[in-house]
Amino acid sequence: ESKSLQMWERWENSGNEVDSMINPNVVKALVGFKEYSDMRKLLCEVLSFTLLPEQIQGLRKEFEKYDQDGTGEITLSALKKVLIGNASTG
Repeated sequence: ESKSLQMWERWENSGNEVDSMINPNVVKALVGFKEYSDMRKLLCEVLSFTLLPEQIQGLRKEFEKYDQDGTGEITLSALKKVLIGNASTG
């Protein structure tokens, strides 16, 4: 178990009401972030500093349209459809 998870567990067991403060999906995403490739982490960092919160929210909504199984990933064929569809609209 990683040091960060051990610290989180100690904090959680100290009586703080984590469940009411943090969405479990957020916790899952943060834990999963450590598994990302270096390139994916870099891309996330760049996006976080260059997009406004409203832009990120809009991007997430668009992404979720194509993430049909809710895994946080889209297939190459779905990505191609999006890119081709957007290319025709300019």
